[in-house]
Amino acid sequence: MSPLDFFGKITGKKEKKNTSYLALALTPDRILAYIWNFQDEQIKNLGFGHKSYQNLDVLIHQAAVAIDMAGEQAKVDVTKAVFGLSNDWFEDGDLSKQTTKLLKQMSQELELDPQAFVPLPSSINHLLKTEEAVTPNAILVGIFNEFCEVHLLENNSVVKTNVSKAQINIEKIEKLIEQLKDQKDQLPAKLIVYGVSESSPLGEKIGNHDWKNIFIHEPKVEFLDENELVRSVAYAQAADILGFEPTGAAKTSQAIPLQPHSSANELGFVEGEDILSKQETSATEESDGLEETGTKENYAVESQIQNLTPTVPSEQLSKEKRKSISPLGFFASIIPDTGSLFALKSGKKIVIGAIVVIILFLLAGFAASFILTKAEVAIKVTPKPQEEEFIATVAEGGSFDPIRSQIPGSSVVGVADGNQKLVTTGTKTIGDPAKGEVNIFNWTTAPKTFSQKTGIITKNGVKFSLDFDVEIASRSASTPGQAKTNATAVEVGIGGNIDSGTDFTFQQFDAISYSAQASSTFAGGSERQTTVVTAEDMAKLEKSLTDTLFQKAKEDLKNKAGGTQVQDDATLLKITEKQFDRKLDEETAILNLDMQVEARAIVYDESELKKLLTEILQKDIDEKLQARPENIDIIDLVTKQEEGKLRLSGKIKADLVPKFNEEDLKGKIAGKSIKSARATILETGQASDVQINFSPNLPFIFSLPRNKEKISFKIET
Repeated sequence: MSPLDFFGKITGKKEKKNTSYLALALTPDRILAYIWNFQDEQIKNLGFGHKSYQNLDVLIHQAAVAIDMAGEQAKVDVTKAVFGLSNDWFEDGDLSKQTTKLLKQMSQELELDPQAFVPLPSSINHLLKTEEAVTPNAILVGIFNEFCEVHLLENNSVVKTNVSKAQINIEKIEKLIEQLKDQKDQLPAKLIVYGVSESSPLGEKIGNHDWKNIFIHEPKVEFLDENELVRSVAYAQAADILGFEPTGAAKTSQAIPLQPHSSANELGFVEGEDILSKQETSATEESDGLEETGTKENYAVESQIQNLTPTVPSEQLSKEKRKSISPLGFFASIIPDTGSLFALKSGKKIVIGAIVVIILFLLAGFAASFILTKAEVAIKVTPKPQEEEFIATVAEGGSFDPIRSQIPGSSVVGVADGNQKLVTTGTKTIGDPAKGEVNIFNWTTAPKTFSQKTGIITKNGVKFSLDFDVEIASRSASTPGQAKTNATAVEVGIGGNIDSGTDFTFQQFDAISYSAQASSTFAGGSERQTTVVTAEDMAKLEKSLTDTLFQKAKEDLKNKAGGTQVQDDATLLKITEKQFDRKLDEETAILNLDMQVEARAIVYDESELKKLLTEILQKDIDEKLQARPENIDIIDLVTKQEEGKLRLSGKIKADLVPKFNEEDLKGKIAGKSIKSARATILETGQASDVQINFSPNLPFIFSLPRNKEKISFKIET
């Protein structure tokens, strides 16, 4: 049981390790949803969704879609939500009435349990602190649909904000940033841009812009994508829940409760209350006797946005409340009420009471540190770098086998389906052929039969064919044999419309022997141009949709693979279904294609591969050195998928470190003072420095735990 779990039990807090949370970022044109939970007191991403919207009428619907997208990936139901809001949701530093009403309606319709809200610049500050491990100093630039917000972030605080509600261009952004200077000599030489992508036209202008008129040094420009922006809200939410930054940094402030109340727990959230309803009416109701501070900076980090929630002076908290939020809350229950002791007139009782309090406080601190504290001993060493080539096999359904250089893997299939349309480009002449009646003449002495489709032609080259078989008698003296039949023009169009009496010859026979003549006017010939499907159209549409669906199938594959490794060059792609709605040369203006594809790959856990490489490497190195999985980098990797197996080859770079007998070392330093323990480790001659970190870091810790199980080592290069 971790120290945090122990405190959770004695203070009545629910365990959070199985709880999933929702971070919702609302901007003027986008809704971003991020579902997460804790893994070793750090954020674990479960799902991400995003939707755009044009007006507030569809905001709740689009929010539901974004949450569903994230939920499909996370495979969990989530209700506990924190809202991250851009500046346009505020009015004079407070949530606008419209915002409060909208958030309340959204929470009710989507069955969300709203915990808190945080301005986006404050949440971004959390993200920068956590990921860069420094107190950020930067200019934050949020660019949305006809809205821009810029913030000056210095010393963990948003100290100034400028906004513009108009069409945004690079000149306007430059002007807003310049107005932040005020009386400052210089601004932080770092721009953090969110709301637009780096590859967008405006993003490229920002990255390539000459900022020398504002900054002394050319600023570094970084862009936050949608995932990073909403993840920043999750970092603020996590810091509020943990009481410190997810990576372990000390927490400087809390997320803004939507409404302060005596039932608000130590996380800054409100349980058992309709907090949005409270917030909606707070402008006209009294604040339960709480004193306005003027700054109201009780949220994730200090910010220029003010008047959000009145802070409660610590002296107004009840004794029970102080117990619940104190790490020593359990022991506080046995401490006498110092207020009653000091109220006594007897000076002797005052002294005795003070001594009792001090003794009990010392005992409580000692007991808590003895029971709860764990020590991580960070040993810094000078590594010996080594590069090696390797070959390994990932076997589907196999086992870990260092002798055969094999690690287990599993087959994962990602699927995607969809349809796409294309405007056809082929042209074709269509219409009706002319039809009429002809007299056929036989000038020979023998009867003649002409079969259907026999061709005849005018002197102008217009071709016709007989509609039926026809038999003509032989000539009689100088009178030719003759018979009537119908004929149709070979090609469509008005060219086949000819007059009665037009002469024909047979294409396959001598005109002296056989001839024909139109016995009526040929009519009905017509033509028009139309658009048809070409082979190029079909190929182009198939390639475009295939590329799109293969990418989606790969993403589905990676989502299903979770934290395991998926190698793109060893992913097998296959079209499983394909159906065009029109055939080649068929008349249509739009061609539609329905398709389903799959991406199949053998995936593996990279930690298993590094564990295998560690064992292989350990066989060939000095026995005084050791290879550790965390000190191995795979700098080159080639993959090839075969039936049921994945072949891996490449090169690794390993930092070999001195080998410590950790169990023996634990026995030597357990219960010793910090100074003595450091000296003992440095005497081995294998360490260049030693740092000892305690968790939780309580007062009165002067020595390492006596229980060796509470001591762990971390080898740092």
